[in-house]
Amino acid sequence: MMKSSDLRIKLVCFSIAIVLIPMIILYLIILAFFNSRSLEESRRYAYNNIQNVSQSIDSALTGLNEITLYMLVNNWVYDYLTGDSSNNAYIRVNNSLQFLPFTSKYYHTISILSDNHYTLNSGRYHNIFLTRAEREKADTINGGSFLSIQGDGIYLIRLMRNFNRLSESIGYTKILLNQSALLELFSTPGELPETGYILLCEDGVLLQSGGVPQALPRNSAFRFENLGTQTDSALLEVENKTYIYSSRPVFHGKAVIVSVLDRDKLYRIDSLLIESIAVGLLMSVFFVIILSYYYTRRVFDPLERLGEAMRTIDQKDFEFGFSVKGSNEITTLVDQFNLMCRRLKMLYGEIYKNRLKLKEAELEVLQSRINPHFLCNTLDTIYWMSEMSRTWKISSMVRSLSMLFRSSLENTEGSLVPFQAEQEHVQCYLAIQKVRYQDQITFEFYVQEDLGGIPVLKLLLQPVVENAIVHGVEKSDGGGGRVVINVYREDDDIIYGVFNTGNPVDTGEMDALMAEENTARRGMAIRNINSRIKMYFGGEYGLSFENQRSGGVLATIRQPVKTGQIHVKTADR
Repeated sequence: MMKSSDLRIKLVCFSIAIVLIPMIILYLIILAFFNSRSLEESRRYAYNNIQNVSQSIDSALTGLNEITLYMLVNNWVYDYLTGDSSNNAYIRVNNSLQFLPFTSKYYHTISILSDNHYTLNSGRYHNIFLTRAEREKADTINGGSFLSIQGDGIYLIRLMRNFNRLSESIGYTKILLNQSALLELFSTPGELPETGYILLCEDGVLLQSGGVPQALPRNSAFRFENLGTQTDSALLEVENKTYIYSSRPVFHGKAVIVSVLDRDKLYRIDSLLIESIAVGLLMSVFFVIILSYYYTRRVFDPLERLGEAMRTIDQKDFEFGFSVKGSNEITTLVDQFNLMCRRLKMLYGEIYKNRLKLKEAELEVLQSRINPHFLCNTLDTIYWMSEMSRTWKISSMVRSLSMLFRSSLENTEGSLVPFQAEQEHVQCYLAIQKVRYQDQITFEFYVQEDLGGIPVLKLLLQPVVENAIVHGVEKSDGGGGRVVINVYREDDDIIYGVFNTGNPVDTGEMDALMAEENTARRGMAIRNINSRIKMYFGGEYGLSFENQRSGGVLATIRQPVKTGQIHVKTADR
């Protein structure tokens, strides 16, 4: 029983919720607005910053790329690689590279490498060589330049070709980049939050400035192929912190520059606003409690009376009715309760009448089973009389027919029976057919061991066997043949295979006959079998027909192996 204090507390809580929910929603909207605004500003800052840095990086790499182009058109270098390779020629060309008509702080050394000539160098590092992977990649991109990582250094590489025979490669230009000079391009203005930068190529991370967590470049989002197609800023959570990152392709898409910014350094919510909203919520709760107490006193009494009236329904007392004065809402509630009591009384009477009709129907069903029972008992009498007269074939056939009728009259809880009962039913049927057809039809029945206790659908196998005899063997040339029954377990399914040596069938026509929408009388038996299996176990199970290459037709019934006990009530004699 619900106490009056419980209902009062619920009404007070309900009133508080009515006031607080809109305020909480407003509070969340304000937070969402500031959050969205802060996020938009963060993305705008990240976008502008990455634009400036990417332009600087792109300009530096483009300048280095122009150096490789200059080496392609340098006559002394070209003549050395394609002609004179003496020591004097090497010294003359190598010295000329020390006084190039341009300079750049973004590289340390320019090396020109060839398989048949000494390496040409312009710079202080002379131990530069070309790896096998770099050589293969340079040959693959057919004269284009690319960035590469080798040890602690990063390089710009280009294949050099013979102008007169473009299919002939004469060497490679490899430039060692100045990482310190490139890192200076990643600097952030002092009045802005520190931003980290990562320069990537297909081989991995080329450069990485401060402010970038060590775990960030290993994140799956920082793959070169993904970053190259990104056009907007995005959020990424690493080590319980949220970062805003933006990426831009540089150097004609051969590298990507990524800016990384800690969102907390830009995202700030005014604490005074939060405190003001919290105080407002607390004051609202205080006033709502006072008003709700007064409100509950006015509506509590009629609601309590309504609760007492509802408890009388548990005792099937539908005559209780009352009226109440008060607000229109409570009056409507009471009127609906009174209407519900009258309807319940009427439905209760109808249910009582339906139960009486159900009992009468059950009695009629029991009465209708008297005749089959009488037939079974009569067949038993004929059996014993034939036994006494030593007419063995008649007694065997009558015995099988009696057992066949009796198994069909057995009651089970649901539609499942042990497979042993289904096997005995088919064996009785086969015993009768063997007497009828003598040597005209040969029957074979094979059953895998340990299947007797498995629950299966009742009366599935015998109709399929009968179909094999009537529509298969009998209609074949000569009117004779074989019927082979094979029952076995396949994984979690139990399979009935019924083979007959009759003429081939049209499998499409058989599928049409078994279709549920088919209402024709022809094929009713196999249609009922297929429908029973699918309704009980699902669409993946059922009956199918297949013509065999060696002749004959195989009908297959598939149903799942069910577990559990089956209670069988033998038909009364």
